[in-house]
Amino acid sequence: MKVTILLGSFPWKPSGGAKVALEYANHLAASGSEVEVLFALRMPNWTRPERPPLRRRLKGALLRVAERWFQPRPRWFQLDPAVRTRIVPEYRPQNIPDADAVFATFWPTAEVVADLPKSKGRGYYLIQHLEDWAGEAERVDRTWRFPLEKLFVAKWLYKRALAMGLPSEQLHYVPNSIDAARFAARSPHLGRGPRVAMLYSEAAWKGAADGLAALELAREKVPDLEACLFGVWSRPRDLPEWIEYRCRPSHDELVEEVYGGASIFMCPSWVEGWGLTGAEALVAGCALVTTDNGGAGDYASDGRTALVVPPRDPAAMARAIVRLIKAPELRNRLAAQGGERMQRFTADRSLRHLDRILDAARPELRRARGRAGLGGELGQRHVV
Repeated sequence: MKVTILLGSFPWKPSGGAKVALEYANHLAASGSEVEVLFALRMPNWTRPERPPLRRRLKGALLRVAERWFQPRPRWFQLDPAVRTRIVPEYRPQNIPDADAVFATFWPTAEVVADLPKSKGRGYYLIQHLEDWAGEAERVDRTWRFPLEKLFVAKWLYKRALAMGLPSEQLHYVPNSIDAARFAARSPHLGRGPRVAMLYSEAAWKGAADGLAALELAREKVPDLEACLFGVWSRPRDLPEWIEYRCRPSHDELVEEVYGGASIFMCPSWVEGWGLTGAEALVAGCALVTTDNGGAGDYASDGRTALVVPPRDPAAMARAIVRLIKAPELRNRLAAQGGERMQRFTADRSLRHLDRILDAARPELRRARGRAGLGGELGQRHVV
């Protein structure tokens, strides 16, 4: 089976959306499919946030050199060697190979996939968020109505599509997965002190300003409170000195020192597609304080696996942090039950869903794969 995956652009920095799409590429390649991931230098149908002209030109030049001399591959993600990558000037039919299936991973790429000739493959749309933060809401909604097979990573997105009246046969809930072995706690939760970890992002909807305000309020009640933020950005200039910051931590650093050094992980986002970092932190042994942001609802149940508070409410977040610090039995129970809940989100489970979707949509491919001895579950070899 030949599969093409269209990313919005080359992911220089780690991002949850790119990570999930690249994991799909790895899983499909591991199952025997021929997979090619494309990155576009520009997308005429989307105007991205403006970059400084010199920086934009330099990045474009570097990508063109990369395209000519080697397969461009993100340094922060381990792609299966069998996955091909290629940079194209822009997403036009002549730049996209013929295949059996082609995946859109971002609303502008869905506009591209919807207009491709049939030779490029059956169209699939991996929907990881309500992306109106990156485009006009009406235009984003329009892409959900395209006659593509839609894969939703979270229940709230799937339910939204049903509420829109979209044909149910085109809608599929394919939950994200967390590699429990890679993110498993490397230090016991019981021995951790009053320390909070949090992802920092410059995107307003990620709620970093709310999170910082919550930490300051919590510290008024818990003077020995510690905090560690991490992200792909440089340390914010106005970040209080008492808060530690890790810029682009390695995987081991993230698991051992950031998640593993914290007793609590806080997610202050206004909205989340699914919330990878909160899920990873649960596997790594943290108790979770999260906003009711949509995506976290797949794994965060208030009082059972997390403390869930309203978005944009720093005072409520601060109260939840203080409550967990002063009630270690509750904190330990939530950490244990949250980690247990995450055991449901396995790669095998998600890939069984994906396998059924691909086979149901293309029965002739199912027969061909069976003759080639490639039937059965995808993802028996998990490369990520």
